[in-house]
Amino acid sequence: MKFFLETLNTKFRKGITLIIAISLMLILALLGWTVANFLSADLRMSSRLLDSERALYLAEAGIDWTLKKLGSEYDCDLDEDGKDISSGSVLHNLEYGQYRVNCECEDRKCKGIITIESTGYIPGEDSYYTRREVEVTIDRAGFTKAAYVRNFLDWSEMSSRSRIDGDIQVLVDAAEIDKGFEGPDLDTITNEPEDLEIPGRGERIAEEGRYPTIDMDYFREWAQSDGYYRDYSAVAVVISSGGNVIEVDQAGFFTGKRGEVVRNLGENHGSWQDTDWAVITKVTFGGKRAELDREVGDTWIGDSVRIVKRFSGANNNQKLWYIEGSDILIDLREKDGQFNQTSLVGEGDIVLVGDRKIRMKVYVSSAPSKETFPNLATKEGNIYLRDAPKDKKSKSHSFDGLIYTEDGDVVINYIEGRGVMGYNVFWKGIVKLKYNTKYIPTEGFLGNVEIVTWWEK
Repeated sequence: MKFFLETLNTKFRKGITLIIAISLMLILALLGWTVANFLSADLRMSSRLLDSERALYLAEAGIDWTLKKLGSEYDCDLDEDGKDISSGSVLHNLEYGQYRVNCECEDRKCKGIITIESTGYIPGEDSYYTRREVEVTIDRAGFTKAAYVRNFLDWSEMSSRSRIDGDIQVLVDAAEIDKGFEGPDLDTITNEPEDLEIPGRGERIAEEGRYPTIDMDYFREWAQSDGYYRDYSAVAVVISSGGNVIEVDQAGFFTGKRGEVVRNLGENHGSWQDTDWAVITKVTFGGKRAELDREVGDTWIGDSVRIVKRFSGANNNQKLWYIEGSDILIDLREKDGQFNQTSLVGEGDIVLVGDRKIRMKVYVSSAPSKETFPNLATKEGNIYLRDAPKDKKSKSHSFDGLIYTEDGDVVINYIEGRGVMGYNVFWKGIVKLKYNTKYIPTEGFLGNVEIVTWWEK
Protein backbone atom coordinates (compact mmCIF):
# COMPACT_ATOMS: atom_id res chain seq x y z
CA MET A 1 0.00 0.00 0.00
CA LYS A 2 2.76 2.39 0.92
CA PHE A 3 4.54 1.58 -2.34
CA PHE A 4 1.35 2.25 -4.32
CA LEU A 5 0.85 5.66 -2.68
CA GLU A 6 4.45 6.65 -3.30
CA THR A 7 4.14 5.62 -6.95
CA LEU A 8 0.89 7.56 -7.35
CA ASN A 9 2.37 10.63 -5.71
CA THR A 10 5.37 10.53 -8.04
CA LYS A 11 3.16 10.25 -11.14
CA PHE A 12 0.97 13.10 -9.87
CA ARG A 13 3.96 15.35 -9.41
CA LYS A 14 5.23 14.52 -12.89
CA GLY A 15 1.78 15.24 -14.33
CA ILE A 16 1.61 18.60 -12.61
CA THR A 17 5.09 19.43 -13.89
CA LEU A 18 4.07 18.45 -17.42
CA ILE A 19 0.93 20.57 -17.24
CA ILE A 20 2.93 23.54 -16.00
CA ALA A 21 5.52 23.05 -18.75
CA ILE A 22 2.83 22.83 -21.44
CA SER A 23 1.11 25.91 -20.03
CA LEU A 24 4.36 27.86 -20.04
CA MET A 25 4.98 26.81 -23.63
CA LEU A 26 1.50 27.98 -24.63
CA ILE A 27 1.98 31.29 -22.83
CA LEU A 28 5.37 31.82 -24.47
CA ALA A 29 3.90 30.91 -27.85
CA LEU A 30 1.06 33.39 -27.37
CA LEU A 31 3.51 36.07 -26.28
CA GLY A 32 5.71 35.35 -29.28
CA TRP A 33 2.74 35.49 -31.65
CA THR A 34 1.56 38.77 -30.09
CA VAL A 35 5.01 40.33 -30.25
CA ALA A 36 5.41 39.17 -33.84
CA ASN A 37 2.08 40.77 -34.74
CA PHE A 38 3.05 43.99 -33.00
CA LEU A 39 6.40 44.04 -34.77
CA SER A 40 4.77 43.31 -38.11
CA ALA A 41 2.19 46.06 -37.58
CA ASP A 42 4.90 48.45 -36.47
CA LEU A 43 6.98 47.56 -39.52
CA ARG A 44 3.99 48.11 -41.80
CA MET A 45 3.26 51.42 -40.09
CA SER A 46 6.89 52.49 -40.39
CA SER A 47 6.88 51.50 -44.04
CA ARG A 48 3.70 53.48 -44.67
CA LEU A 49 5.14 56.50 -42.87
CA LEU A 50 8.35 56.20 -44.88
CA ASP A 51 6.40 55.97 -48.13
CA SER A 52 4.29 58.96 -47.11
CA GLU A 53 7.41 60.99 -46.38
CA ARG A 54 8.91 59.92 -49.69
CA ALA A 55 5.74 60.93 -51.52
CA LEU A 56 5.83 64.31 -49.78
CA TYR A 57 9.48 64.68 -50.76
CA LEU A 58 8.53 63.98 -54.37
CA ALA A 59 5.73 66.55 -54.25
CA GLU A 60 8.11 69.15 -52.79
CA ALA A 61 10.69 68.28 -55.45
CA GLY A 62 8.04 69.12 -58.04
CA ILE A 63 7.44 72.49 -56.39
CA ASP A 64 11.20 73.20 -56.27
CA TRP A 65 11.60 72.31 -59.94
CA THR A 66 8.73 74.58 -60.94
CA LEU A 67 9.89 77.51 -58.80
CA LYS A 68 13.33 77.29 -60.41
CA LYS A 69 11.77 77.38 -63.86
CA LEU A 70 9.47 80.26 -62.94
CA GLY A 71 12.51 82.13 -61.65
CA SER A 72 13.64 82.64 -65.24
CA GLU A 73 10.36 82.30 -67.17
CA TYR A 74 7.24 83.40 -65.32
CA ASP A 75 4.60 81.28 -67.06
CA CYS A 76 3.03 77.81 -66.99
CA ASP A 77 4.46 76.47 -70.25
CA LEU A 78 6.05 73.56 -68.38
CA ASP A 79 6.62 71.40 -71.46
CA GLU A 80 7.99 74.45 -73.34
CA ASP A 81 6.00 73.81 -76.50
CA GLY A 82 5.00 77.47 -76.72
CA LYS A 83 1.33 76.67 -77.34
CA ASP A 84 -0.23 77.76 -74.05
CA ILE A 85 1.65 79.68 -71.38
CA SER A 86 -1.33 80.03 -69.02
CA SER A 87 -1.56 76.36 -67.98
CA GLY A 88 0.57 73.26 -68.17
CA SER A 89 1.37 69.85 -66.72
CA VAL A 90 4.47 67.68 -66.57
CA LEU A 91 5.36 64.23 -65.12
CA HIS A 92 8.91 63.53 -63.90
CA ASN A 93 10.53 60.29 -62.71
CA LEU A 94 12.80 59.96 -59.70
CA GLU A 95 14.52 56.91 -58.21
CA TYR A 96 11.62 55.58 -56.15
CA GLY A 97 8.58 57.38 -57.56
CA GLN A 98 7.12 60.09 -59.75
CA TYR A 99 5.73 63.59 -59.35
CA ARG A 100 3.26 65.45 -61.51
CA VAL A 101 3.08 69.23 -61.54
CA ASN A 102 -0.01 71.13 -62.68
CA CYS A 103 0.41 74.87 -63.18
CA GLU A 104 -2.34 77.46 -63.66
CA CYS A 105 -2.04 81.21 -64.24
CA GLU A 106 -4.51 83.71 -62.86
CA ASP A 107 -4.79 85.36 -66.26
CA ARG A 108 -4.09 84.40 -69.85
CA LYS A 109 -0.77 86.26 -70.04
CA CYS A 110 0.54 84.99 -66.68
CA LYS A 111 1.05 88.45 -65.22
CA GLY A 112 -0.52 87.78 -61.81
CA ILE A 113 -0.86 84.92 -59.31
CA ILE A 114 0.21 81.41 -60.37
CA THR A 115 -1.08 78.26 -58.64
CA ILE A 116 1.15 75.18 -58.62
CA GLU A 117 -0.14 71.75 -57.54
CA SER A 118 2.47 69.01 -57.22
CA THR A 119 1.59 65.37 -56.43
CA GLY A 120 4.15 62.77 -55.39
CA TYR A 121 3.39 59.10 -56.18
CA ILE A 122 4.88 55.86 -54.75
CA PRO A 123 5.79 53.96 -56.88
CA GLY A 124 4.10 55.72 -59.82
CA GLU A 125 1.07 57.69 -60.98
CA ASP A 126 -0.62 54.71 -62.71
CA SER A 127 -0.31 52.25 -59.80
CA TYR A 128 0.34 54.18 -56.61
CA TYR A 129 -0.34 53.03 -53.07
CA THR A 130 0.83 56.29 -51.49
CA ARG A 131 0.50 59.86 -52.68
CA ARG A 132 0.97 63.34 -51.18
CA GLU A 133 0.06 66.76 -52.57
CA VAL A 134 1.51 70.24 -52.12
CA GLU A 135 -0.28 73.31 -53.45
CA VAL A 136 1.47 76.67 -53.67
CA THR A 137 0.41 80.09 -54.92
CA ILE A 138 3.14 82.52 -55.95
CA ASP A 139 3.50 86.13 -57.02
CA ARG A 140 6.28 88.05 -58.76
CA ALA A 141 8.11 89.60 -55.77
CA GLY A 142 9.33 93.10 -56.59
CA PHE A 143 7.98 92.96 -60.12
CA THR A 144 4.53 93.82 -58.78
CA LYS A 145 5.62 97.25 -57.52
CA ALA A 146 6.10 100.66 -59.12
CA ALA A 147 9.19 101.05 -56.94
CA TYR A 148 11.06 98.26 -55.13
CA VAL A 149 14.03 99.49 -53.11
CA ARG A 150 16.55 97.52 -51.07
CA ASN A 151 17.69 100.16 -48.59
CA PHE A 152 16.65 103.79 -48.94
CA LEU A 153 14.13 105.85 -50.93
CA ASP A 154 14.69 109.62 -50.78
CA TRP A 155 11.93 111.71 -52.33
CA SER A 156 12.72 114.91 -50.42
CA GLU A 157 13.55 116.76 -53.68
CA MET A 158 10.57 115.43 -55.62
CA SER A 159 8.06 117.95 -56.99
CA SER A 160 4.59 118.17 -55.44
CA ARG A 161 3.26 117.62 -58.98
CA SER A 162 4.58 114.06 -58.92
CA ARG A 163 2.38 110.97 -58.75
CA ILE A 164 3.17 107.28 -58.22
CA ASP A 165 0.33 104.92 -59.17
CA GLY A 166 1.41 101.54 -57.83
CA ASP A 167 2.81 100.00 -54.68
CA ILE A 168 6.15 101.18 -53.28
CA GLN A 169 8.20 98.97 -50.97
CA VAL A 170 11.53 99.50 -49.22
CA LEU A 171 12.96 96.22 -47.93
CA VAL A 172 13.74 97.30 -44.37
CA ASP A 173 12.00 96.96 -41.03
CA ALA A 174 9.65 99.88 -40.38
CA ALA A 175 11.40 100.45 -37.03
CA GLU A 176 14.63 101.51 -38.76
CA ILE A 177 15.36 105.21 -38.30
CA ASP A 178 18.03 105.68 -40.96
CA LYS A 179 16.75 103.40 -43.72
CA GLY A 180 13.48 103.18 -45.61
CA PHE A 181 11.44 106.21 -46.71
CA GLU A 182 12.63 109.81 -46.41
CA GLY A 183 10.29 112.61 -47.45
CA PRO A 184 10.48 116.42 -47.47
CA ASP A 185 9.96 116.82 -43.70
CA LEU A 186 13.48 118.20 -43.13
CA ASP A 187 14.57 115.69 -40.49
CA THR A 188 16.75 112.58 -40.54
CA ILE A 189 14.25 110.10 -39.11
CA THR A 190 12.85 107.73 -41.72
CA ASN A 191 9.53 105.88 -42.01
CA GLU A 192 7.49 108.50 -40.19
CA PRO A 193 3.86 108.75 -41.37
CA GLU A 194 4.65 111.81 -43.49
CA ASP A 195 7.58 109.98 -45.11
CA LEU A 196 5.15 107.42 -46.52
CA GLU A 197 2.69 109.97 -47.90
CA ILE A 198 3.98 109.80 -51.46
CA PRO A 199 1.27 111.18 -53.77
CA GLY A 200 -0.57 108.69 -55.93
CA ARG A 201 -2.35 105.39 -55.53
CA GLY A 202 -1.11 102.17 -53.90
CA GLU A 203 0.54 100.93 -50.72
CA ARG A 204 3.71 102.43 -49.23
CA ILE A 205 5.46 99.64 -47.35
CA ALA A 206 8.58 99.43 -45.17
CA GLU A 207 8.97 95.68 -44.82
CA GLU A 208 11.70 93.13 -45.36
CA GLY A 209 11.41 90.93 -48.44
CA ARG A 210 13.22 89.25 -51.32
CA TYR A 211 15.02 91.31 -53.96
CA PRO A 212 15.44 89.65 -57.37
CA THR A 213 18.96 89.25 -58.71
CA ILE A 214 19.80 89.79 -62.37
CA ASP A 215 21.24 86.91 -64.40
CA MET A 216 23.83 88.75 -66.47
CA ASP A 217 24.76 85.60 -68.40
CA TYR A 218 21.18 85.42 -69.69
CA PHE A 219 21.33 88.93 -71.19
CA ARG A 220 24.93 88.55 -72.43
CA GLU A 221 24.15 85.34 -74.30
CA TRP A 222 20.95 86.79 -75.76
CA ALA A 223 22.77 89.89 -77.05
CA GLN A 224 25.57 87.77 -78.52
CA SER A 225 23.08 85.62 -80.46
CA ASP A 226 20.38 88.16 -81.37
CA GLY A 227 21.50 91.68 -80.52
CA TYR A 228 24.67 93.70 -80.02
CA TYR A 229 27.55 92.88 -77.70
CA ARG A 230 30.67 94.91 -76.90
CA ASP A 231 33.52 94.12 -74.51
CA TYR A 232 34.88 97.45 -73.25
CA SER A 233 36.58 96.10 -70.14
CA ALA A 234 40.13 97.07 -71.19
CA VAL A 235 41.88 99.80 -69.18
CA ALA A 236 44.85 101.92 -70.29
CA VAL A 237 47.04 104.58 -68.63
CA VAL A 238 47.40 108.11 -70.02
CA ILE A 239 51.08 108.85 -70.72
CA SER A 240 50.63 112.20 -72.46
CA SER A 241 47.89 114.82 -72.21
CA GLY A 242 47.55 118.35 -73.55
CA GLY A 243 44.75 120.49 -74.91
CA ASN A 244 42.14 118.08 -76.29
CA VAL A 245 44.57 115.23 -77.09
CA ILE A 246 45.53 112.27 -74.92
CA GLU A 247 47.88 109.35 -75.55
CA VAL A 248 47.81 106.00 -73.73
CA ASP A 249 50.28 103.19 -73.16
CA GLN A 250 48.48 100.62 -75.32
CA ALA A 251 48.54 100.46 -79.10
CA GLY A 252 45.10 100.00 -80.65
CA PHE A 253 43.26 101.08 -77.51
CA PHE A 254 41.25 103.74 -79.37
CA THR A 255 41.03 101.89 -82.71
CA GLY A 256 37.41 101.76 -83.91
CA LYS A 257 36.24 103.87 -80.96
CA ARG A 258 35.55 107.18 -82.72
CA GLY A 259 32.26 108.54 -81.38
CA GLU A 260 32.53 106.60 -78.14
CA VAL A 261 33.38 108.10 -74.73
CA VAL A 262 36.66 107.82 -72.85
CA ARG A 263 36.22 108.00 -69.07
CA ASN A 264 38.88 109.02 -66.55
CA LEU A 265 38.98 106.57 -63.62
CA GLY A 266 41.67 108.46 -61.70
CA GLU A 267 41.54 109.33 -58.01
CA ASN A 268 40.59 112.96 -58.63
CA HIS A 269 38.09 112.04 -61.33
CA GLY A 270 35.91 108.94 -61.64
CA SER A 271 32.54 110.71 -61.42
CA TRP A 272 30.29 111.88 -64.26
CA GLN A 273 31.17 115.56 -64.16
CA ASP A 274 32.18 117.01 -67.53
CA THR A 275 35.86 117.04 -66.52
CA ASP A 276 35.82 113.25 -66.08
CA TRP A 277 34.86 112.12 -69.59
CA ALA A 278 34.93 113.21 -73.23
CA VAL A 279 33.78 112.03 -76.66
CA ILE A 280 36.46 110.65 -79.00
CA THR A 281 36.41 112.66 -82.26
CA LYS A 282 39.56 111.35 -83.98
CA VAL A 283 41.94 108.40 -83.54
CA THR A 284 45.61 108.51 -84.63
CA PHE A 285 49.06 107.07 -83.93
CA GLY A 286 48.08 103.41 -84.25
CA GLY A 287 45.14 103.73 -81.90
CA LYS A 288 47.23 105.10 -79.03
CA ARG A 289 46.23 108.74 -79.44
CA ALA A 290 42.77 110.33 -79.41
CA GLU A 291 41.41 113.80 -80.04
CA LEU A 292 38.49 114.70 -77.77
CA ASP A 293 35.50 117.01 -78.00
CA ARG A 294 36.79 119.10 -75.06
CA GLU A 295 40.09 120.18 -73.59
CA VAL A 296 41.46 118.25 -70.63
CA GLY A 297 44.90 119.87 -70.45
CA ASP A 298 47.51 117.89 -68.55
CA THR A 299 45.17 116.85 -65.74
CA TRP A 300 44.71 113.30 -67.08
CA ILE A 301 48.40 112.29 -67.15
CA GLY A 302 49.00 109.10 -65.16
CA ASP A 303 45.30 108.31 -64.78
CA SER A 304 43.61 105.09 -65.90
CA VAL A 305 40.96 105.41 -68.61
CA ARG A 306 38.31 103.15 -70.09
CA ILE A 307 36.09 103.22 -73.17
CA VAL A 308 32.37 103.81 -72.52
CA LYS A 309 29.59 102.92 -74.96
CA ARG A 310 27.86 106.10 -76.15
CA PHE A 311 24.37 106.40 -77.61
CA SER A 312 23.06 109.54 -79.29
CA GLY A 313 20.05 110.35 -81.46
CA ALA A 314 17.86 107.56 -82.87
CA ASN A 315 18.63 103.95 -81.92
CA ASN A 316 15.62 102.01 -83.16
CA ASN A 317 15.00 98.27 -83.62
CA GLN A 318 18.39 97.34 -82.22
CA LYS A 319 16.90 94.72 -79.88
CA LEU A 320 19.27 94.19 -76.95
CA TRP A 321 22.64 95.81 -76.30
CA TYR A 322 25.03 94.29 -73.74
CA ILE A 323 28.17 96.17 -72.67
CA GLU A 324 30.71 94.04 -70.81
CA GLY A 325 33.12 95.52 -68.30
CA SER A 326 32.16 99.15 -68.77
CA ASP A 327 29.53 101.88 -68.67
CA ILE A 328 26.83 103.25 -70.95
CA LEU A 329 26.37 106.97 -71.64
CA ILE A 330 23.26 108.33 -73.35
CA ASP A 331 24.20 111.72 -74.77
CA LEU A 332 21.28 114.18 -74.78
CA ARG A 333 23.34 117.36 -75.08
CA GLU A 334 22.60 118.09 -78.76
CA LYS A 335 20.00 115.55 -79.94
CA ASP A 336 16.87 113.98 -78.56
CA GLY A 337 17.30 110.30 -77.75
CA GLN A 338 14.99 107.75 -79.28
CA PHE A 339 15.03 104.02 -78.49
CA ASN A 340 12.21 101.99 -80.06
CA GLN A 341 12.46 98.22 -79.60
CA THR A 342 15.88 98.73 -78.01
CA SER A 343 16.97 97.77 -74.48
CA LEU A 344 20.32 98.45 -72.78
CA VAL A 345 22.10 96.20 -70.26
CA GLY A 346 25.60 96.89 -68.99
CA GLU A 347 28.04 95.88 -66.27
CA GLY A 348 28.88 99.42 -65.17
CA ASP A 349 27.02 102.70 -64.74
CA ILE A 350 24.25 103.84 -67.06
CA VAL A 351 24.19 107.63 -67.33
CA LEU A 352 22.06 110.20 -69.14
CA VAL A 353 23.70 113.61 -69.70
CA GLY A 354 22.21 116.68 -71.36
CA ASP A 355 18.86 118.46 -71.27
CA ARG A 356 17.25 117.16 -74.46
CA LYS A 357 14.35 114.69 -74.54
CA ILE A 358 14.49 110.90 -74.47
CA ARG A 359 11.79 108.41 -75.37
CA MET A 360 12.60 104.76 -74.70
CA LYS A 361 10.44 101.75 -75.61
CA VAL A 362 11.63 98.31 -74.55
CA TYR A 363 12.63 95.46 -76.81
CA VAL A 364 10.02 92.69 -77.00
CA SER A 365 11.28 89.55 -78.74
CA SER A 366 9.31 87.90 -81.52
CA ALA A 367 6.98 84.91 -81.11
CA PRO A 368 6.79 82.38 -79.63
CA SER A 369 8.73 83.68 -76.60
CA LYS A 370 7.66 87.38 -76.82
CA GLU A 371 9.91 88.24 -73.90
CA THR A 372 9.91 91.80 -72.58
CA PHE A 373 13.31 93.27 -71.69
CA PRO A 374 14.04 96.14 -69.29
CA ASN A 375 14.67 99.68 -70.53
CA LEU A 376 17.92 99.93 -68.54
CA ALA A 377 19.56 97.29 -66.35
CA THR A 378 22.87 96.75 -64.58
CA LYS A 379 24.08 94.59 -61.73
CA GLU A 380 26.66 96.66 -59.84
CA GLY A 381 26.47 100.03 -61.57
CA ASN A 382 24.47 103.17 -60.81
CA ILE A 383 21.73 104.54 -63.05
CA TYR A 384 22.01 108.30 -63.16
CA LEU A 385 19.70 110.76 -64.95
CA ARG A 386 22.17 113.56 -64.35
CA ASP A 387 20.42 116.54 -65.91
CA ALA A 388 16.85 117.78 -65.80
CA PRO A 389 15.17 118.24 -69.20
CA LYS A 390 15.26 121.78 -70.56
CA ASP A 391 11.46 122.13 -70.53
CA LYS A 392 11.17 120.74 -66.96
CA LYS A 393 8.48 118.25 -68.04
CA SER A 394 8.35 114.66 -66.81
CA LYS A 395 7.31 113.33 -70.23
CA SER A 396 10.62 114.57 -71.64
CA HIS A 397 12.20 111.56 -69.89
CA SER A 398 9.82 108.84 -71.07
CA PHE A 399 10.44 105.15 -70.29
CA ASP A 400 7.85 102.43 -70.86
CA GLY A 401 9.55 99.58 -68.94
CA LEU A 402 11.77 98.68 -66.01
CA ILE A 403 14.80 100.61 -64.76
CA TYR A 404 16.84 98.19 -62.61
CA THR A 405 20.10 97.92 -60.72
CA GLU A 406 20.88 95.22 -58.18
CA ASP A 407 23.64 96.81 -56.10
CA GLY A 408 23.77 100.37 -57.36
CA ASP A 409 21.81 103.58 -56.81
CA VAL A 410 19.16 105.08 -59.08
CA VAL A 411 18.97 108.87 -59.39
CA ILE A 412 15.84 109.97 -61.24
CA ASN A 413 15.66 113.57 -62.46
CA TYR A 414 12.18 113.97 -64.02
CA ILE A 415 10.53 110.88 -65.49
CA GLU A 416 7.38 109.27 -66.81
CA GLY A 417 7.86 105.55 -66.39
CA ARG A 418 6.60 102.19 -65.17
CA GLY A 419 8.93 100.74 -62.56
CA VAL A 420 12.18 101.48 -60.73
CA MET A 421 14.33 99.08 -58.69
CA GLY A 422 17.61 99.82 -56.92
CA TYR A 423 19.62 99.69 -53.71
CA ASN A 424 19.11 103.38 -52.97
CA VAL A 425 16.68 105.45 -55.04
CA PHE A 426 16.56 109.26 -55.25
CA TRP A 427 13.69 111.14 -56.90
CA LYS A 428 14.10 114.74 -58.07
CA GLY A 429 11.79 117.01 -60.05
CA ILE A 430 8.48 115.72 -61.40
CA VAL A 431 8.33 111.94 -61.05
CA LYS A 432 5.39 110.07 -62.56
CA LEU A 433 5.31 106.29 -62.40
CA LYS A 434 2.29 104.26 -63.46
CA TYR A 435 2.84 100.57 -62.82
CA ASN A 436 1.66 98.19 -65.53
CA THR A 437 2.60 94.52 -65.28
CA LYS A 438 2.54 94.20 -69.08
CA TYR A 439 5.75 96.23 -69.37
CA ILE A 440 7.68 94.79 -66.42
CA PRO A 441 9.88 91.79 -67.33
CA THR A 442 10.73 88.78 -65.20
CA GLU A 443 12.81 86.74 -67.65
CA GLY A 444 16.51 86.96 -66.92
CA PHE A 445 16.06 87.52 -63.20
CA LEU A 446 16.52 84.98 -60.39
CA GLY A 447 14.54 84.87 -57.15
CA ASN A 448 11.82 86.89 -58.80
CA VAL A 449 8.96 84.94 -57.22
CA GLU A 450 7.64 84.90 -53.69
CA ILE A 451 5.41 82.24 -52.11
CA VAL A 452 2.02 83.60 -51.07
CA THR A 453 0.47 80.38 -49.70
CA TRP A 454 1.64 76.78 -49.10
CA TRP A 455 -0.58 73.77 -48.32
CA GLU A 456 0.44 70.16 -47.73
CA LYS A 457 -2.21 67.47 -48.25
